[in-house]
Amino acid sequence: MTDEQTNLLEEGARIMEEAGTSLIRLSSNLRNRIDEINGTPHPENVTTE
Repeated sequence: MTDEQTNLLEEGARIMEEAGTSLIRLSSNLRNRIDEINGTPHPENVTTE
């Protein structure tokens, strides 16, 4: 494998990792918004006493 091919694969892997992180953040934001609409408390706002 050439250096150029290796660099392209590494760049592709980095882009996929960033995309995955963005999707996780988006998914979390959507779940939180759905909870707000349904009046369901967010897990991070629930206190266990």
